Amino acid sequence: MNYCEKFQILLMTIFRTLFLLLFFFLMAPSVFGQASVSVLHIDTIYVEGNARTRSGVILRELDFAVGDSLAMDDLQALLERNTRYLMNTGLFNRVLINVRDWDVERQRIGILVEVEEGWYFYPIPLFDLADRNFNVWWRDYQRDLRRINLGVYFRHSNFSGRMDAFKLKLQLGFTRKLEAEYDLPFFDVRRHWGLGFNLLLSDSKYLRYNTYENREQFVYFPDKRILQRFRLSLSLRRRPALRSTQRLELGFYRTRIDTLIATDYNPDFLGEGRSLQRYFFFRYAFEWDGRDIRPYPRRGLYLLARFEKLGLGLFGDLQAAYADMTLRQYWPAAQRAGFELVFRTRLALQRGRQPYYNSRALGYEEDYLRGYEYYLIDGLDWAFAKCSFHLPLLYRVHEWGRLMPFRGFRQMPLRVYLSFHAELGYVNNPYHAEGNSFANAWLPAYGIGLDIVSYYDKVVLLEVSRNKLGEIGFFLHWRIGG
Repeated sequence: MNYCEKFQILLMTIFRTLFLLLFFFLMAPSVFGQASVSVLHIDTIYVEGNARTRSGVILRELDFAVGDSLAMDDLQALLERNTRYLMNTGLFNRVLINVRDWDVERQRIGILVEVEEGWYFYPIPLFDLADRNFNVWWRDYQRDLRRINLGVYFRHSNFSGRMDAFKLKLQLGFTRKLEAEYDLPFFDVRRHWGLGFNLLLSDSKYLRYNTYENREQFVYFPDKRILQRFRLSLSLRRRPALRSTQRLELGFYRTRIDTLIATDYNPDFLGEGRSLQRYFFFRYAFEWDGRDIRPYPRRGLYLLARFEKLGLGLFGDLQAAYADMTLRQYWPAAQRAGFELVFRTRLALQRGRQPYYNSRALGYEEDYLRGYEYYLIDGLDWAFAKCSFHLPLLYRVHEWGRLMPFRGFRQMPLRVYLSFHAELGYVNNPYHAEGNSFANAWLPAYGIGLDIVSYYDKVVLLEVSRNKLGEIGFFLHWRIGG
């Protein structure tokens, strides 16, 4: 055999070896992957413990269904994830999801969903402050009991077993109020479309008629009602997927003030010396909720984008349009600690001057900066960012036993976190900034606090914060479910 023949044989051997190696490399993942990955098929889903809640409502909140297939390695994550989904509805005190039937030979399983329903109907005595928040009432008005509105708040979070919420508020005092709200998550067979309505009737003996030196200016008439409000709205909701929701709302708002307010106190309160303001409004909102635990998340993203038009041409009392956005991002850290970033902004799409009553920015309801709870900042546009770090201090479950008459509350989980926060805000006020130094200025703050979480959706915040003036204060906030 000569040299050329030997060389040809060597080349053929090399090519064959490379071909076999390449074939083995390409085929190995499918061959060995099929042997190593077990696929499970969901045959049945059992629902137990739901005395009032309809089984279809519970199945609607799951991201799996009968007939689905999944890898065995993904089973545990699926069970844990869907437990959180059901807890996020606020309907249950406890949820347990596990495998009931497992046909090993056919790789088919049944999944059991066990729920412990909460207490859905709450007739709650109402102690509503006449002031913007607890901290203002405690310090600025020296805990004046006359500024407490008394009443009763009826809330049913599962009125017909369809996760539909009905709320009724009856209130007497500085402010008399009748407010009713009903929200039906779905009315169609596919459970994608929902309806809602809201009604408000209110009148008051006192009025926040202006803002000066970043503080509200009040007027009080003990013998007559100087502010009357009426609101009626209907909404249509679409929720085609677990995490995304769209809502359309159409409504009417009427505000009437005493003529003395419009002539002597603030002619710009409703604009141009008006004592009556009427307008129809339209709102569209898109919400995407990817948080793991909604009341106090550790991971996930939340996005809310809205557009609203105030004044649809039928009355000339108000013409305004706004776009606003809320973005919340959560990252877990070691040992159950976590980071939180919140960004919120509003942009006026119609740039003209608006009445004082319609120029609210920061300091109202949930739109506030920590450290500035005693102040109001009015304006056309605004934005703020908040950053927090939460460090766990305590986790325990307290057994009340028979001391608690309501079975669903006999186990009280309690979590306490040490929280560090820093935030920055800005309000653009081209029309109402005179005498208010916080408008058109950067507003930094930072502080420390304790976050107390109980019964899944009850959160109390005890905070010490410092604002740009160097003022240090202790503040109390709470979020008590729906």
